[in-house]
Amino acid sequence: MTDYDAQALSYDREGTRDYGRGKRYAQRAADAYASAASARRHAAWLTRRPDLWDDGADGASTPAYWEAHAATLAGCGDLFLDLSFRATESARFVRGLARTYRELAARQRAAYAEAAAYFAAQDTQ
Repeated sequence: MTDYDAQALSYDREGTRDYGRGKRYAQRAADAYASAASARRHAAWLTRRPDLWDDGADGASTPAYWEAHAATLAGCGDLFLDLSFRATESARFVRGLARTYRELAARQRAAYAEAAAYFAAQDTQ
């Protein structure tokens, strides 16, 4: 294994890790968006039921609270979606580097084989 092969393998592993991280971030974004939708549905339900509102210390039983909570969750979803895009872009870039290093390793092996054949031919003369 040449140094180029080792570097390509390292980049492949890094690309795989980045891709996996991107998938996890995308799932977290989907979960956050689903929670935000649920919070919005709860706010809409509370809007139709003002008898259930509780303006206590935390105000957790008012439509305004649930709308604000939904906005926070949607913001978290946006953050995870952005992180997912960045991780998958990193994976794409690193895998491109791995491909380049694999090509360099193949060229190096071909050059070594050519040199070995040349010197073998010199020995027979």
